[in-house]
Amino acid sequence: MGNRHFRRSMACGIFLTASTSTASIAVAQSFPPTINAPPIRSPVDANGVNLATGGIEISTTDLLIGAPGKGGLAHKRVWTGNGWRHGFFLSLVDNGANVLVSIGAQSATFTLSGGVYVSDQANGSTLTASTGLYTYTAPDGTIITFDSTYRPNLIYYGSVSAIGSNIILPSGEKLALTYKFTKYNIQVGYIYVAALKSVNSTSGYQLKYGYGSDGFTINKVTAINNGIDYCDPAADTCTALTQSWPSVSYSSASVGSTTQESVTDALNRVIRYTTNNTTGRLTGIKRPSSTNDNVLMTAICAAERVYPAANLSASGEFGL
Repeated sequence: MGNRHFRRSMACGIFLTASTSTASIAVAQSFPPTINAPPIRSPVDANGVNLATGGIEISTTDLLIGAPGKGGLAHKRVWTGNGWRHGFFLSLVDNGANVLVSIGAQSATFTLSGGVYVSDQANGSTLTASTGLYTYTAPDGTIITFDSTYRPNLIYYGSVSAIGSNIILPSGEKLALTYKFTKYNIQVGYIYVAALKSVNSTSGYQLKYGYGSDGFTINKVTAINNGIDYCDPAADTCTALTQSWPSVSYSSASVGSTTQESVTDALNRVIRYTTNNTTGRLTGIKRPSSTNDNVLMTAICAAERVYPAANLSASGEFGL
């Protein structure tokens, strides 16, 4: 099948081609990469291009347990230009006059005016602050608490003021987030690096996050029904589980001038994402059933942007 191309003016765009608890103190040798905050507006076309920013914004659902929104949990990821953010990646940056709230795949901004935070998007969202805590209420009524008292000099894939600790969904379902903090000595003092260990719902479901040797690269997420098996939310690993629970694993390998990330889902299917080591951009995606990349992406800086048809859903979701 031939590729269909659509063009529009743009200084720099994307070219897509579709084919068929705190740990002990450590001396810092590597730090988590700073991952771009998600966009404020996400009008994503069928090719995974954010029409507001011109950037690639591909989302995936890598793991499910139960019915999300009805007591279940989902581990979702979205590519934000230089890395992946997952759905429970909750961060807040406060520079005094302005606040950036980032929740999974989307951001919101507020301006402090007369002691009150005013939504810059005027979409009905609100933000309040008390000692050490921020409370964000989304337009749909979801309430998220951000805690700034965990540790000073906090790094969570970038410098942040607070990270999400609790979520109350419109249904009344409550989610608790548990982190591990590792202290690193640096030349001018120290920092704390945060890593999400678990998300637990009041319905008894849990997403358990595992990490590589660096302590901040996610290499596995396991979905557990705590009504059957308990796992300490703060533990590095779950022990004494009575059965094998669904999981998704992540591994990366350098191939020439690129890095290839392999994602193995609960059915043992593997999808591969390729990024350019120089630019950090996502350049290719290969489905489990394919030999070569199904989607190729090349950044171009020219007078136009080219969009061919890609294997994405209307929401930019890249499925297996």
